[in-house]
Amino acid sequence: MSSPDFLELLNADYANRLAQAKIFNTTPEEDAAPRGVGGLKIIVDANDLFRQITPQLASSEFYLLMVNGQQGSGKSTIARELAHKAHGLGYDLMYSSGFDIIDAPTKFVDQAKALGSTKICVVLDDLSYVMSATSAKTQSKIKSFFALIRHALQAKVFIIVISHFTTAVPPIFKNSNVWIFSKPTTQEYDGMIKIVGRRETQRAKLETMFQSVNRLQEEANKNPEVHFKMDGKPYVFRWGSKEDPGDGRLMLAIFDGEPQIYNSKNVSCPQCVGIGFGVKVRTEDYKSKRPSEEDEEDDKD
Repeated sequence: MSSPDFLELLNADYANRLAQAKIFNTTPEEDAAPRGVGGLKIIVDANDLFRQITPQLASSEFYLLMVNGQQGSGKSTIARELAHKAHGLGYDLMYSSGFDIIDAPTKFVDQAKALGSTKICVVLDDLSYVMSATSAKTQSKIKSFFALIRHALQAKVFIIVISHFTTAVPPIFKNSNVWIFSKPTTQEYDGMIKIVGRRETQRAKLETMFQSVNRLQEEANKNPEVHFKMDGKPYVFRWGSKEDPGDGRLMLAIFDGEPQIYNSKNVSCPQCVGIGFGVKVRTEDYKSKRPSEEDEEDDKD
């Protein structure tokens, strides 16, 4: 039979785990309310994020940030805002969307030479679907270029990759410093656990943040005004849409293994306003082809 002291320790451990796993620090009255979210401590935005990453940007020749999520969940808005902030730090902007990625190596090198850039922010849009639709030979060439991009462009490079799901991201981009999940799903949760690492405290925090963001987004689907408590004070967040930017949207970010709630806002300038609006599709890829024609295309690549 277990000793009373041992049972007391087990109960204390269970209570601690239960407290960590609770989505929000709500009171019974708040839990019974028809709507509203309570107990958030902090929400970070692009300014906070750049305060965290600027030292690394300054000391690194290459920096990578991943934006992951479903279609229409705000990925391009995130990338546009981050590119806007990078431009303010002196980065020249380069953008590739859809099947432009095939021509991106040549285009980026030519642009870098023309601009005489020493710092470049590259935004790669719709990377997951495009890479899976190209031939293995073409994929290999593209991956090789981005593995050596800072040498090819002869500049400090900050890359923002927009992807629909983590499993489709080429391995070269998976070792990202920052991940932002515009609409976190259970299908992606295992990938998030790998990102935060093995520490139980970080995994517990991820669970809390994951559930928090999901609940906030569910509230936004019901009503564009999301009610919650921020550091004990009532707060109303106006969820952004195409018609009304509101206060932006709330998402899940992981910075160097630290889960955070991220506030994305629709911010741009003439240099970055086109990001997210240049997606191209090659309709010829949907036409049936003879095997010999596909072989000829591979040879051209």
